[in-house]
Amino acid sequence: MRISPCKQVCSECGFVKSGTKDTLYAEAFDMIQTGTVFPCHMYLRAHTGSESYGTETLKDIQVCRGYVAHVAKYYPEILESYRADIQYIWFQYLLPHLDSSDFEELYTPEELIQAHKGLREHIQLGNQICKK
Repeated sequence: MRISPCKQVCSECGFVKSGTKDTLYAEAFDMIQTGTVFPCHMYLRAHTGSESYGTETLKDIQVCRGYVAHVAKYYPEILESYRADIQYIWFQYLLPHLDSSDFEELYTPEELIQAHKGLREHIQLGNQICKK
């Protein structure tokens, strides 16, 4: 599988203040903590018909540029771990593609939670309540 970031942060990106609200679910933070590739929802929809599922059917994946920038800015410990942990190794292919404009409108982690009901209320994509 080949991965690359989107060419730019899209207008629907849930990680930026000018993007779409109430689109991220509790899995977003799980994905950050587990080093899971977060595909661009627009790319995924165009190639699978779903904004949330189907990455296993693809040979190439475009990763959400807003997600990569958010992790790079607010979770530097993860960026350090990609050098030692195969779980995060894919970051090495994505980080060189970022530029300063990718960081301009990012939500802080706290703002991200406030902007997305699924994060605020711990709602899983499958509408299951996340156990704490």
